[in-house]
Amino acid sequence: MAAKKKRRFNRAALTPFVLLIPWFIGIGVFRLYPILISFWYSLHNVTLLGGDGLTLEWVGFDNFYALLLRGGPLRTIFGPRCKLRYGMCCWARPLC
Repeated sequence: MAAKKKRRFNRAALTPFVLLIPWFIGIGVFRLYPILISFWYSLHNVTLLGGDGLTLEWVGFDNFYALLLRGGPLRTIFGPRCKLRYGMCCWARPLC
């Protein structure tokens, strides 16, 4: 039987990964956390004023519904004559 070679730990191969660890921590802290926490806050009704500090009330996707389907930005851009049908702004045209 042939003797099995013992694998030695190669530190030179590990060095690049060790040097990338601070980069991954920085990406997580300064990029991913703000994106995730802002999405979490968008699912709540956030109140900053009051004696309790920051209070969160769960509303789910109602904020997105109000923004996109109830005409928040569309009525601001196109004016009060904008009538929403199927999530689009129409000006009382016969085809809308």
